[in-house]
Amino acid sequence: MLVAILVIITSFVDLPMWALIGVPLAKTLASVLFYVSCLRKPYHRAVHRGADHLIGRSATTISPLRPTGYVKVDGELWSAHSVNGKTIAKNERVQIHTTRGNSLLVLQSKDDLPSKTYWNLGEPR
Repeated sequence: MLVAILVIITSFVDLPMWALIGVPLAKTLASVLFYVSCLRKPYHRAVHRGADHLIGRSATTISPLRPTGYVKVDGELWSAHSVNGKTIAKNERVQIHTTRGNSLLVLQSKDDLPSKTYWNLGEPR
């Protein structure tokens, strides 16, 4: 398509042959480089379903957890609950202890886990 447009333009304006070949070739190379550098990584990322793969990772609170709120993990927003029912302030680092459906149950620190939890969790998965 681009070559046809360039051929039509050359009938009105004197264009060298390198322009007729070089412009489409440069466009093709730019498209391939764009794919390799930007688009390849998201398409080859492992697919995870649910929240189980997040257990043990750390997150940042986006809103205060009283005991329910939101946390951000790898740029994704998740509903979260404080394991022991304590309030956790905004912009705090928390540890993901376990999951309940699509909600995360989080601890402010490892020492925060009481013998009896607010959510009656038992052992982490």
